[in-house]
Amino acid sequence: MASKKRWDTIYDKSNPFSLPQDIARQVRCLAREHDNGADPERMQYLWIYVSPVESEFSRGDVPNDRTLAADEWLSILDESAALGTECVVISAGQGLDNHPEILAMCSWAQETHGMLVGLHVYHQPLTEGEIKKLAALDQDLFGLFVDADLADEMAVPRELGIRVYTADCDGRQTMTGNCTIPEGMTCVGPTGKMYACGYVYGNKKYAMGHCFEKELGAVMSDEHIPRMIPRGDAGAQRRCNGCPPLMKRILQDAVTEGRVSAFNRNGKDK
Repeated sequence: MASKKRWDTIYDKSNPFSLPQDIARQVRCLAREHDNGADPERMQYLWIYVSPVESEFSRGDVPNDRTLAADEWLSILDESAALGTECVVISAGQGLDNHPEILAMCSWAQETHGMLVGLHVYHQPLTEGEIKKLAALDQDLFGLFVDADLADEMAVPRELGIRVYTADCDGRQTMTGNCTIPEGMTCVGPTGKMYACGYVYGNKKYAMGHCFEKELGAVMSDEHIPRMIPRGDAGAQRRCNGCPPLMKRILQDAVTEGRVSAFNRNGKDK
């Protein structure tokens, strides 16, 4: 299969997901057939936090909550893809060595579902070794988004072919009213709790339940969940950094303008 070379780079054995990938493709096709013409784009974006989420609200996760395992994250990606999702952003406040499931998630989303994948790095910069691991991914479907305060601490060699962008943004500045982006998005935290987006993570008003108790299809069709975010309901300290549609816009604009890398080897803006 086309991904074999990249899998061999990430793993020292043959693709361990070969069979489940084939099954997932078939499940996705069957799910679309079962929809009988229903809009496959009702869920456009998936926002995943693998690290604890900073929030001005009371903590959405408690210390003894169990974090999701790699296979559970892959199941969430499968559900999302079946609903039409084509873009996922994984926000990580710790490196790949702390979250080895990230590479599996990125590869699965790309190779099984053809998703555009963004990795949003905040709080802790990636090491040189961790950055090199990202080179094994399909760079045509990948973007690395880094909070500006980490720019001086991360050097991404140009020869790796990784597109790097500054993640800092505030989506409210580009909107004339309340934010309606969550209408086509779900944000899943490290323990499986779901919210309208990372901007209001931890705010019970926008809680969508737990991924073990509620399928994404049911979440997206639940009309009782508020999906319009007023400016005053901000909770995430990092504002809109990592927001999938905003990160996708940054990536597309940069590619269109020919800015394929935002940092040079010294980690400075070009």
